[in-house]
Amino acid sequence: MTAACVVPHCGRPAPGAHLCPGCRDRLVADLRDIAKHHPDGQPSLIAELDTTLARLAKTTAGRSGVRSRNADTPLPYHPGAAEARYVLTNTITTWARDVAETNPHLTFTADSVEAAAAWLAQFPNLLAIHPAAAELHDEITSAAHLARRVIDHAVDTRIYLGRCGDIAGRHGCPGVVYARRRADTGTCDTCGDEHDVHTRRAAMLRALANRTITAADISTSLARLGIEISVDDIQRRAKAGVLKPATVDVHRRRSYRVGDVLRVFLGPDALTAA
Repeated sequence: MTAACVVPHCGRPAPGAHLCPGCRDRLVADLRDIAKHHPDGQPSLIAELDTTLARLAKTTAGRSGVRSRNADTPLPYHPGAAEARYVLTNTITTWARDVAETNPHLTFTADSVEAAAAWLAQFPNLLAIHPAAAELHDEITSAAHLARRVIDHAVDTRIYLGRCGDIAGRHGCPGVVYARRRADTGTCDTCGDEHDVHTRRAAMLRALANRTITAADISTSLARLGIEISVDDIQRRAKAGVLKPATVDVHRRRSYRVGDVLRVFLGPDALTAA
């Protein structure tokens, strides 16, 4: 009997491997996007992140004279270009070393993250049969996804406060409420109604509190509300034993309760004082 793909929510046949051909090809495509020598000549994700960092620094210096995070300074889309670059670099280099150690017949000489990604992309079938293929696939594709989000939304300073009628959009005006960072009120982009930021954000956090999701999803979700908690910080607290995962699936993917993360980083009254 052919085994099923180990990528969550896939389940397609993976003959002789842990990854199905589709998930394997998606992984290789992401590695090529990260690599320096992309077949279509486009800049690598690392190069685009560096461009984003330079643009943010130039914009910040031009508006404020210093690179500080004040109310009028554009902020990178969380986890930020620098954070995304670190996560991408750490993820690729860690897995490249792991694959090299798992396959001692290979020679690994890459001296940059782009070269490491290009090296990994040469061995799609070895990646598909790697003992930790699910974790490898999840971490690399998630890091690439976060990098793209940062690049696409690098200077979006707004805080998301849900739908206008109610935060979930079940009734009332379907417009989206946004606020400037550190503003007291947010405005619906459809009807123009104003909403109190403190009240709205508290409701959003309470709605998220019992959700159990990955560190990357928590970081991204909280960033939209103007709360900056990086993936790396969440993982460091977890390794220190301060933050306990709510679930660990069969592929060793850890998920955390959003409320637990908020209490660890913002204090025991994080939800009541939001």
